[in-house]
Amino acid sequence: MLCARRNDLSPIVNSKDFGLKEALTPVVFRVKNNYFMVFAGKTPRNGRKIYIAYSDDLVARATRTRILIDGPREKKKIIPGIKSEVALNTPCPIIRNEELWLYYGAMDRANGVWKTALSIFPL
Repeated sequence: MLCARRNDLSPIVNSKDFGLKEALTPVVFRVKNNYFMVFAGKTPRNGRKIYIAYSDDLVARATRTRILIDGPREKKKIIPGIKSEVALNTPCPIIRNEELWLYYGAMDRANGVWKTALSIFPL
């Protein structure tokens, strides 16, 4: 895990690019010479998303950050038949065959039932 005093999430949360209200459940892993961190984030206007930040230096702050899963835009793919907003949380990465298999919690706020979702990304 990253050292909190030198590598907290505040630069990402306070970034003008993302405008996050909060960042939750960060997980750090290494593939070859890159360090990755996946986390759930919430923006004041655009709901929950799952982000990935990465760098080639564990001590330095993330050099690149992007959205992996856009909850509001992808909610019908994540939970077919969804009736309300989607909540995303607890990303759990597995590296398999140079792909990121990302398991995460997804909930239709209309019924409050959490389900496990899976998205696969090339690394």
